[in-house]
Order: sequence, then C-alpha cells, then structure tokens
Amino acid sequence: MEGLSKSYYLKPVKIIRDAVHGYVNLTKFDLKLIDTVQFQRLGDVRQLTCQHVYPGARHTRFEHSLGVLELMRSAIKYLNRNGILGEEKKSKKDEKDGPAGAKGELLIDESLEFNASVAALLHDVGHCPFSHMGETQFDKDEVFVALVDDLNDHIKKTENQVKSKEERTALKDCQQLVDVLRDKRQKGEKIGAIHEQLSCIVILRKYRDILMGLDQKAGENEDDACSITVDLALIIRSILGIEYSVGTTKELRDYKIKNAIVRLLNSQIFDVDKLDYIMRDSAMTGIGTPTIDTQRLFRNMYLDDKGRLIFTSKAVPALQNMIDARDGLYMYVYNHHAVVYSDFLNTYISRRLSHNYEAMRHARGGRALLNKPELHALGLVPKDHLFSVEGVVERNYSDSAWLAMLNCIHMKGSELLNVARKEGGIRFDIELKEGDKEQKQLLKAEITRALSPYWHNGTGKKEMAQKIYSVMRLVHQYMTRNYLKPWWKTVFEFSNFMERNFQDDRVREQAEKFICSGGDCGLKADELRSQIAKHVTYITRHIGSKEEKRKEYGLIEPLHEGDFFVIQRTTNFFSTDSIEKLEIALKSSEILGMPGEDSRQVDEYYLKKLTSIIPQKDYESVYAKEGFYIFSKQPRVDEGLSETEKRKRLEEHYKLLEDIFVFVVKRFVSGGEQEFIETFQGEDSADREKDSKIQMYKAFKKHRK
Repeated sequence: MEGLSKSYYLKPVKIIRDAVHGYVNLTKFDLKLIDTVQFQRLGDVRQLTCQHVYPGARHTRFEHSLGVLELMRSAIKYLNRNGILGEEKKSKKDEKDGPAGAKGELLIDESLEFNASVAALLHDVGHCPFSHMGETQFDKDEVFVALVDDLNDHIKKTENQVKSKEERTALKDCQQLVDVLRDKRQKGEKIGAIHEQLSCIVILRKYRDILMGLDQKAGENEDDACSITVDLALIIRSILGIEYSVGTTKELRDYKIKNAIVRLLNSQIFDVDKLDYIMRDSAMTGIGTPTIDTQRLFRNMYLDDKGRLIFTSKAVPALQNMIDARDGLYMYVYNHHAVVYSDFLNTYISRRLSHNYEAMRHARGGRALLNKPELHALGLVPKDHLFSVEGVVERNYSDSAWLAMLNCIHMKGSELLNVARKEGGIRFDIELKEGDKEQKQLLKAEITRALSPYWHNGTGKKEMAQKIYSVMRLVHQYMTRNYLKPWWKTVFEFSNFMERNFQDDRVREQAEKFICSGGDCGLKADELRSQIAKHVTYITRHIGSKEEKRKEYGLIEPLHEGDFFVIQRTTNFFSTDSIEKLEIALKSSEILGMPGEDSRQVDEYYLKKLTSIIPQKDYESVYAKEGFYIFSKQPRVDEGLSETEKRKRLEEHYKLLEDIFVFVVKRFVSGGEQEFIETFQGEDSADREKDSKIQMYKAFKKHRK
C-alpha cells in the first residue's frame, strides 16, 4: 500500500530494557500487535519448565518474542548494508544509510522488512500451556485442517479486494501455499511444529483484520512515506520454515530474498529464533555458556547469489560460541534428569486426565460428560479442553490454566480424604504405603460417591475410582516435588548400564532404538515404554504378594502404577551434517593467493564449511543417540537395620528391578515390533495385555530358576 506512514510502521518510538539484548526497539504498529489479548497471554507461557532446577529461569514467550523481533531487524539492517557477497559496493558516502548492492537498492525493502518483523514478533503467539509439553496432546489433523481452512477463508475474503500488482502476487502466493501444505502433508514431510501452525492460525483469525487494514497514512512530509504490502504467505512460510520453490530462473529472482527471510526466522542451523532462545536460556539459567556476539555475527553476514546466508571468517568465533552454547543447554539444562522427569510427569498426567474422561464416557454407554470444573477436579478432563485449537486460539489458555487445574485436583483429594477420615483442616497424603491400605480404600470410596451424580447405570465404578486415585497420587507427587529416584544421572552411568546388561552390540542398539523411537514399523515409542513399565510393576506385585517370596527375591516393596517410568531423553545436539551447512567466506591472501581450485569461489572469496575451519565435538561418541532415563520409587527400609544392612537391602532391591527391566525389554525386542502391535493395539488389547503380563511373569520366574 503506497503512502503509508514510515514513522508509524517502521520507525521505533518506544524502547524496552531487555536482560539479554540491552534494549528492544518497538514501532507504534508493534505496540498495536503487542497490546492484544493473544500476545499478552505469552507473558503467562514459560519459555522453559526447569524452575525447580534453575529457579531464576522464569522468562516467558513474551520477552523471547520481543528479542526475536529485535534480532530480526538488526539482521536485516546489516544484510542491507553488506549486500550480496562479492558484488560491487556503493560509495562509502552512501554505505551508512543504504545497502551494499551494485544498484544501490535495498536487498530487503521496507515491505519485506515489515512482513519479516511481523513474523518474528508473532512467531510464538500460538504456544500452548507449558510450551512444548502440551504439543504432544494436540490432534495434528485438527490443527492442520484448521490452518488450511483459515488460509482458504483469508483468500475468499481478499480476492475481491485486491487492487495492486503486489497484492495480487501476495494472494497468489497464499493460494500456492495451500497446495504446498497439502502436498507436504500427503508426502509426510515437515510442515512446521504444532505451535508454529497454531501461531499461523492465531494470526489468520485474530490479527488478519489489523494486518489487512493498514490505514496510517503519511503526512505532507514525503520522507515519512513508505510502501507496504502485507504478505501473509511470507509471514506463514517464515514461521513454519517452508521455503519457496526456486526451480526456475524467474522463481529464483522472485523468491530468493523472501527465502532469505524464511531462513532468518526458521532454519536448521542458524536463525534469529534459535539465537534468542540460546542467549536467553543461557542467561536465565546461569549455566555459564559462551557469550554470543550478535553484532559481530550480523556485521559479517552476507547473502550469496541464491539468497543463502554466508558469513565471513570474522564471524567464526561468534558462530562457534552459538553452537557450543546450544549444545551446553542440551547437556546441562534440557536433559537434566529432574527437568526430563518433570516434563514427562506433566505430559503423563495430561494423558491420564483425558484417558479417564474417555473411560468414564465409555462406562456411561458413550453418553457425553459435561466439561465442568467439578469433573476436572476429579481428574476427568477431555483432551481438547486445554490442548486444542479452541483452547489456545479462542479461550487463550496459558500456564495458569494448567497449574490451576492441577491444584484443583490436589485440593479435591484433600477434601475427599478429610471427609473419609472425618477430619477437619487441610491434610493431603495420598501415598500408597504397604501398611496403609485403609487410606486408599477410604479415598476410593469417597471418589465413587463423588462420581455418583454422573454415573447413571454405568459399570466399572471400582476401576474408575482406581484410575482417579492414581491421577490424584501423581498430581500430589508433582505438587510436592516428591519425585521418583533416577537410576542414573550422567551419560557415563547410562552407557555403563546398557553395556553391562546388553553386551551384544546389535541387541543393545535394537533395545535403544526400540525404547526411544519404536523401531521401524510406526510403533508409538511412548506406548512401548508404558508397557515396559506396566509389565515391570506387574511382576513386582506378584513377587511381593507374600513376604517370604519378597525375601527370596530381595524385593523390599512391590511397585504400583506411578512408581516406575521409562522416559526418553532428548538428544538434539547440532550434528556435523547441520554444522556443515554453515559456509564461511575466506578472502584470498595477498601473498599466497587463492588456495587451489575451489568450486565454491566468489570473486576474491573462497568458501569453506565451518567444520573444515574448526573441528566440532562429536557428542554421539560419548552420548548415545538413542537414550532414556529410568525412574522408580525409593523403597522404605526398616529403620532398625544397620547402615550396612540397609545398603545391602537396597542393592538387592534395585538389582532385582534391573533384572526384571532387562528381561522385559529383551522379550519385547526379540518378539519384534509387529508382535508388539498385534498384542497391544486393537479393540481387545486390554485382555491381551493382561495375558501378556501373566506370561511375562511366568517366564521371569522360570528365568530366575
């Protein structure tokens, strides 16, 4: 749109102090987007969920989004100044304000800068409660359909309002994007993470009118005028990380700069989103990762003739610090055993809440339950209540909604337990103890009574009460941070455990792959890990049914639901393949000239991969690519025993659990993925699961003899 006000849409009018970048500069239009319910919600969506390990890491998606905006604008400023690598620069006189391109035109013009800034500011506006924790709960098909429908809706609303050539191009690109999304979905290719798709949906539903209604015109001052065309296809592609096809010379000419913007926000190795979260997470956790000099990075960043980012050798120290800082975060923060367990517990509780809701609905003969707070407090929550397009986009749910729900469940357990005991005051101690079965029975009886108004001739009251009791127990564990004990905390301990118990390299690799990714036939790995835990706890309960048998096996206490978990550990270090994509432009030496015949040569520069300049750490050589943690309940040892005897009892107990775990895993691995699917998936899987547990227990007894 011609004649818009540059001072309103492009020039900063407000400065915000930022703990990471010093200051964030905001335009009047930025503030219009920020001062919305949808963006303000991000102030209650945590960037990390590791506060119990790093209490200072309480930063949110709100300040992260502002940081990404600041970095995007800074990157664009320097790209416009530096230009295309190897192209003739303008005179020194014009370098301060203009680009370094041969024609003196901006590489990234005002309109592209505007759209890139909108994408950077709103790229996380669709994050769900507890950020990535909740993403596993979404219906992927529902999110994708909503995104495509909203894009089509935008196209219909816009097609009769197009006036300029630029607007026609923007609309055509949106129509093309719909086809690209459908094609990628059909081929099983990546189309952005769930939160990225949700961010695009929020933009299309809640920000479209603001974006399409740019109306702040420039005054009489011609220097204040600018030309902006809102390009929703570019905004969405940048957030999803979907580049434009450049199969022809015309496509390359039309889209190479737009692809540069897409890469600046969402790419495999370097982008301003990664740059901000690496810097921010490092600063707020205080783990002491290398400092990243963003000015040094951007001052030495260029584009090549295809719109790809290229850095000169002066940027190498900053790039290496970025790689080392991110790998350090994965090593010491994201993979910390307590962080992994806390994230898992949140996800597991969420799954149990929705499973309980579906089980209750099934017990009622398929009759729907009302989505009411009093049912939420009893641990009956439909999956789409919080973690759905409706929950995020329309209801604006954030972290507080999830934590408030957990607190309601926690307090409901306290209330029911007090009623059962005929006590007053707050007392909440629902923990299944070997000699305290009375407490469990009292609470389950009160749960059954609380469910009575919603039952209506349904069957399976005892089973339902047990499910709710189990959830309340898990919530209590989370709220009191009474976490299970990890079997190991370090990489060395994990490797030692696997090599000791799976001495055959092939079997060990199979076991790791099976547990972490489900093997090769589409098996859901989380379902496999759940079945391993169920089989292990089942065996301990049958061993622990009689005291003499417990003594024979060395078992102190049997395990129950929620006492044993196998949890995948994320292994997402920068791989050598990714780092090799960073190309460094080295100038030829005045003395030695150009070193040899290099196919990647641009005028006085020759291009080398970063890995050929600085050797990279090979984390996979010591840090298994497929890794996991095991957590189990720490048993209570008789206080009358000596310290030596206590230690001996604990060693016997954990050695038994280790033997059971290894036995179960080897049986599953030897059976193969297909056998697992046939046993645990399908309508009568519950009966087959029961048979499997019995057979596993009998086989283990025989194995021990």
